[in-house]
Amino acid sequence: MMNPIFLKEAVRLSKSDSTIVNKLYPEACRNLVYSFLPLSFPVNKETPKKIILDKQGALAVKASGYLGIGIWLGGSYPDGLERGLFNFPIDGLNIVGGINHAALMYKLNNEANWHFCGSNCEIKTDGISQYLELTFHVNDLDLTDNSGAYNVTVNYK
Repeated sequence: MMNPIFLKEAVRLSKSDSTIVNKLYPEACRNLVYSFLPLSFPVNKETPKKIILDKQGALAVKASGYLGIGIWLGGSYPDGLERGLFNFPIDGLNIVGGINHAALMYKLNNEANWHFCGSNCEIKTDGISQYLELTFHVNDLDLTDNSGAYNVTVNYK
């Protein structure tokens, strides 16, 4: 079936063959959306991207843009804010402590911890996997008063 040239004839699946394959693989392939690099997209909330690597190496991420983050803080660039208005501490507003407020951050392959990315970062791949999931997010517990988005580009280094 997988190589009709080897069999010298085209093979057709019967209805029972099709039923068995559908039981083995119930999730349709159309739900597995992977993209090739380079990619460009906006980030203002948790944003997963499924990527197919066609060569090995590190990934370069560049981010720009401005995100409005509420009436008291104004806005931020992808590197985020260390302190609030009048040098007020704002760590309590973050998803992840130790990363600037509203900074761009990422996870690779659904790992547990977020990593700071900011306006420019390098993400090392394992050198083996051809498929990976890269998730970006803004370090802000309350996204409801935000406006705008960071413009993120991912490419090979």
